[in-house]
Amino acid sequence: MDQLIESALPADGKLEAKKYIHDNEIPRLFECILAGLLYHRPSEPIQFVQSCVDFVSHKKGITLTWDMFIRWNPLSDTDSGDL
Repeated sequence: MDQLIESALPADGKLEAKKYIHDNEIPRLFECILAGLLYHRPSEPIQFVQSCVDFVSHKKGITLTWDMFIRWNPLSDTDSGDL
């Protein structure tokens, strides 16, 4: 992640970018989604990712855990999404 930031931003924006990524838990969000993708291996991976993002965006203050989309499959018709 640091290499991406280093190559993509001017020097004065690097610290702000790192702070933004950290403050918004972006790496943890990707970890949650990737774990769910690898566990469930949905036939519609983009829809799965979109459902995960939609779920998190509607649950302000939710604690992101690496296995949250393993415990709940966002594409399941039988689960309400209550974690």
